[in-house]
Amino acid sequence: MIWLISLYAYSVAPSRVPTHFGMNGKPDSYGSKTTFLLIAPILSIAPIIFILIWKYRFSLIEKHPYLINLPAFFSIILNLGEEEKQKYIEKYFDYLLLLGIAITFAMLVLDAGICFAGIKGFAPPYFITISLLLIFIPTIIFIIYLRKMAYEVKTVK
Repeated sequence: MIWLISLYAYSVAPSRVPTHFGMNGKPDSYGSKTTFLLIAPILSIAPIIFILIWKYRFSLIEKHPYLINLPAFFSIILNLGEEEKQKYIEKYFDYLLLLGIAITFAMLVLDAGICFAGIKGFAPPYFITISLLLIFIPTIIFIIYLRKMAYEVKTVK
């Protein structure tokens, strides 16, 4: 979807488009419309990383257990039974996958906003705020869930 939005913007945009906007939403820098073709691969990196981490989670944990960087995991998870350990590792990666989905949605909104602003020649004043919130709110929720899970792991006997 990110690629489709960028390709559409490239096809309908004039050859010179705004590439940067001030806080008031007015363009303050211009460049080539090929910028739209660069946006898609850049914004696609985060979702691809999350998908790869989730797909290869078991081999990653076996080879690099420190990747689950939660103090409760390091201090307690080794003492858990195999079934409990698997349960919490799965939970961790499920939360990570949900974060990846949220970040992918944020990248999609960001791409659409950038392309819209480039084509129309202005960015809505709330665009930066919404873009940042779409990234930071899921990240904060992810951290809260990890802390909750860390406390839960500490109470497992």
